Amino acid sequence: MGDWPFQQKCLKHMQELKRAGVAIVFVSHNLDMVSRMCDRAILLQRGKVKACGEPGEVIGRYFDSVAEEKVERLEKATIEPGLNPSNCSTRGADQPTSLGPLTK
Repeated sequence: MGDWPFQQKCLKHMQELKRAGVAIVFVSHNLDMVSRMCDRAILLQRGKVKACGEPGEVIGRYFDSVAEEKVERLEKATIEPGLNPSNCSTRGADQPTSLGPLTK
């Protein structure tokens, strides 16, 4: 949004518009700014409305959504075909790790 003085000028103008009752559509990834500038927020995910409401609640849903996606990615992670994790052993940092037989 430009340098610091320009940002401040824009924010001041947006606050004036808000006080005047003008509807503003503010699109941002800056959650702090969304929290400070908005009375309502909408969380879009893949083009669909995932949450709508008070900014703090919607931001909380955003963090929940990010955590859920990370868990889903971890659950979908696969082990290299032919690797049997039960054949892996770990030793102290100064000793090598041995792997069981790998087959393709």
